Order: sequence, then structure tokens, then C-alpha cells
Amino acid sequence: MNTCERESTNTHTTINTKTRATAHYAKPRYHVKEGAQGYDLRVYVPGADKSGVTLSLDKGVLSVVATRSAQKSEGWRLVRQELPSDDYRLLLQVDNKIVAERIAARLKNGVLEVTLPFIETAITRVIEVD
Repeated sequence: MNTCERESTNTHTTINTKTRATAHYAKPRYHVKEGAQGYDLRVYVPGADKSGVTLSLDKGVLSVVATRSAQKSEGWRLVRQELPSDDYRLLLQVDNKIVAERIAARLKNGVLEVTLPFIETAITRVIEVD
């Protein structure tokens, strides 16, 4: 891969070593909850729409990239901006008990909900004794 990364607490800077182009990413807020069937992940990406969200799982790293949709109105001038204009990027290390083919995601009102199901052998089962 021809990129170098520098991560701070809430921003990422990616530099393409061939073209020297720089992309800035904001680290979104997120919450992870472990359930009996898998992990539930919520990633807060206000301003992003469904077509601008990319999820990938490669070598145990879940990558979430969300591009903000540009919403400029004709004749309007920006006076104050409360949210940064950077796109979002989140990298999370996941364990190998996740079934990649069954990962599901949905985006609603700027909240990306991702379900990361466990493989069947990782789910604890109670067996009744006769």
C-alpha cells in the first residue's frame, strides 16, 4: 500500500506517497456493545449519506469510511460551521470470531448501525440434560 498514516485523538491524515495528495479524516464517535449473538456497533457520522459510506473487513481490521454530502445552498454564505467538514474514518481491530459474510449495516439520521455476528462455535449454548 502506498499510503502513510498519522493518527491523533480525533483526526487522521492520509498522504498518498506517489502523488503527495493529502486527505483529512475526522474520527467519528462510536459505541460497541457485545451481545450473545455478536457485537453491535454504532458510529455517529452526521452529514454522511448511504452512498458515501464504505465498510470493509480485511485481516481483522474493520474500516468505516463515510463521506459527507455537500449541502451548499445557492446564495447562502457560511457564517459559522459547528461540525468539521472532514470526512470520517474509523479503523477497529476485531477478533477472528466474526462472520464477515453476515455483517449487516444500516444508516439512519447520521447513525450507522453495524451488526457483527459471531461464528456459531463462539456462541455459548445451554444444553439440557435428560
